[in-house]
Amino acid sequence: MAVFEPKKKVFWTSVRKRFDEIKKTKEDFYQYMYNPAVPDSVIESKAELIGKQQKELDLFVIRHFKETRTLCTPEQLPKYDSLLPPLIERMTARPERRK
Repeated sequence: MAVFEPKKKVFWTSVRKRFDEIKKTKEDFYQYMYNPAVPDSVIESKAELIGKQQKELDLFVIRHFKETRTLCTPEQLPKYDSLLPPLIERMTARPERRK
């Protein structure tokens, strides 16, 4: 737990920051629909940025869970593994389902 707790704090701080960055990028992206002068190349570029940010977030999350899983004893693994699916569901669910 002494190793896990600091990692957990850093993880959630980073995840929240990354979610906020993706949200801001998407908000900017959808503002383009109000400006017919924005070329498709700019829209495509912003869409690629959203994909890149999402990929980085997903890789960060899976690496964290794989790393913290290695901290578990064999007795702890079933409990840890049972906690992950609901957590991932919450992270990937629509906002109204995250509560």
